[in-house]
Amino acid sequence: MEQSIANPSWRPTFRVPAALSLGGFALCVLVMMMVSPGATILATLVSVTLYSLMKRRSLRARWGDMRLGILMFGARQILYRMAGRKFDERTWCPNLLVFSGAPTARWYLIELAQALSRDRSFVTVATIIPEAHWSLERAESLRASVRQYLGERDVQAFIRVLPGDDPLRSAQDLIRAYGFGPLVPNTVLLGETEQEGNIPAFAQLVLSVAQSRRNLVIVREAAPSGDTLSVTNGPAETSGAPRPTPRRIDVWSRGRSQNAGFMLALGFLLQQSDRWRGTELVLKRVVGSPEEEAGATKELASLVESARLRLRTEVLVLEAAGAFEVIRRSSADADLVVLGLRPPDPAETVAGYGNYYRWLLRETDPLPATVLAMATEDLDFGRIFANHPP
Repeated sequence: MEQSIANPSWRPTFRVPAALSLGGFALCVLVMMMVSPGATILATLVSVTLYSLMKRRSLRARWGDMRLGILMFGARQILYRMAGRKFDERTWCPNLLVFSGAPTARWYLIELAQALSRDRSFVTVATIIPEAHWSLERAESLRASVRQYLGERDVQAFIRVLPGDDPLRSAQDLIRAYGFGPLVPNTVLLGETEQEGNIPAFAQLVLSVAQSRRNLVIVREAAPSGDTLSVTNGPAETSGAPRPTPRRIDVWSRGRSQNAGFMLALGFLLQQSDRWRGTELVLKRVVGSPEEEAGATKELASLVESARLRLRTEVLVLEAAGAFEVIRRSSADADLVVLGLRPPDPAETVAGYGNYYRWLLRETDPLPATVLAMATEDLDFGRIFANHPP
């Protein structure tokens, strides 16, 4: 193994071919089994038990440890092989870059990222600290603190701590540069901003995400009310009360657009997570007239059947007060609402998109906890739910 990894510390007096060493190991195990299978199994169990006890008691060995070298060797081989392949819809998972700041401040973002990844894709938690307070020692201390906090809550994530006096500008730089080889975040997760002075910079950040071909998820929290779940509740141990059971996720789709497939993927992933398991997923659509209702109902039913999804569909007719009035009334008792965020036009200005964002904040203000989703990744999300053999 040392020879295959070829670390600088490996400088033997004489070299033995790796195949010969591996063959000798296999023959030793075979002879041991031939001499005494029982003793071989017993010795293996004793070795595993001793190792487990040492690991549990955090004992440090004085000899070198090859495990990290083996992992690095395997990761290198896998990354180079992945770099030559193109991701497609059948292998898509959300690799999330979460701008949560201190985890205690916006825990609901990390909790949502954990539910979407389900420990099957990558999550990176990013924290930005002011330049005046940044130092290598402070960054390492903060990173260790965040890692411990997440570990106590069984959240697996990479942690990035970087300096910046303008958090939105620093977030924009990180989105453009973060990643390694084929492993780059394809989805950015943010909390909303409602401060008027921050909206232009926030709109610029959304434009940068779209230009970088990343998907965007903006979470707008809602205050707890009654027994309705709010994504801000966080873990039960931090709220001091048992967490209510989720009941319903409403996904509002206008048709077969990129956003529609992405929103449906988000709802499906949440429904499969431990936190949201058993939640009813409802796919809803607003149509312009009663004549369109039957066709839309049939189209949604066909999608559910072909994609083998566990959800309910609902088609509502547009009213004079507008589509958002229908959405607000229909989703008033939902636990989470998923809506589409319009991707910016190629020639759209920051001011123009800022006005759109302000309008969207006003229209969604009375809703429960809301996810605004924008799909700009170079991927056909509709194919995730295409008709595949069972």
